[in-house]
Amino acid sequence: MRLDPRVTFIDRASGSISAGGQNPRYNSINIDGVSASDTFGLEGNNMPTRRQPVAMEAIEALDINLSNYDVSIAGAAGATVNAVTKSGTNEFHGSVYGTYRDGDWFGKNPEGKKFNGFNDEKTYGMTLGGPIVKDKLFFFANYEKFKQSAPGADLSSTALGKANADYSMADVTRAQEIAKGYGFDAGGIESNGNTDLEEYALKLDWNINENHRANIRYSKLEQSKLRINGMGSTSQASLSSYWYQHVKTNESYVAQVFSDWSDTFSTELKASYREYSAVRQVPTNAPSIRIYFPRGGDVTTPEGDSLFLGVELLRRRYADPG
Repeated sequence: MRLDPRVTFIDRASGSISAGGQNPRYNSINIDGVSASDTFGLEGNNMPTRRQPVAMEAIEALDINLSNYDVSIAGAAGATVNAVTKSGTNEFHGSVYGTYRDGDWFGKNPEGKKFNGFNDEKTYGMTLGGPIVKDKLFFFANYEKFKQSAPGADLSSTALGKANADYSMADVTRAQEIAKGYGFDAGGIESNGNTDLEEYALKLDWNINENHRANIRYSKLEQSKLRINGMGSTSQASLSSYWYQHVKTNESYVAQVFSDWSDTFSTELKASYREYSAVRQVPTNAPSIRIYFPRGGDVTTPEGDSLFLGVELLRRRYADPG
């Protein structure tokens, strides 16, 4: 996609692209002509997970259209991106691959600061395709695992990193002790930005006769990532009970039938079914708590630097400590 001058990568870490200057959420991402865009709309790259929804090793071709007003395409004011996956042939073929990328290999930014986007990335996988019935029925399967090790919250950008903070680590320890007295673990401040992603798929192609062919594809994508809340301001910080593990699953079935009825008339039938879940696994059922540390000893108003613990306010109804 980087070869297309109409497309700009605005965030290479997540694969966010802008087509024709549009917001990435205006793009339509498709696999074999069926939508694979972000269902809920929270990922900045408009994909179900932080990475592409299909392994690069499983892609046969990639098509990019801008301002496509085909009636069969919906929700694409930016680019319509369609990835066509590989199929089996009369000969068995496959691959085993792996990549490694280290954060230390990146240079410093223009301000002279060291790259801290991630520590390292590891990707490994395999593909296998071939005939089930020669000239008639074929299969293609792929598996890929991606692991990214990344630093957690930068405490220097929180209330705990200020020289004139209203509270210290001793106050954090005291808050943890008080929470324990009420029967729950407030957690700590150690964190990571790791991402684990696993994808596997199976595709069957059937040459019914000279004029008709069909295929069916099953794929499943799973991602797990820690979401750190309450650390985005120099006036606050949070403990791990306020965070949640974001577990995403994207499972899809796609069936297609292509028919040539005459030299001038052909049809294409597609049917798909997709199950998508984004479960927020929280470590406690305790209520959302915000502790203010008054500036200058004034305890009459809730102001000054604060510390969050318990379930994050907007995730309270998803709490499941089991």
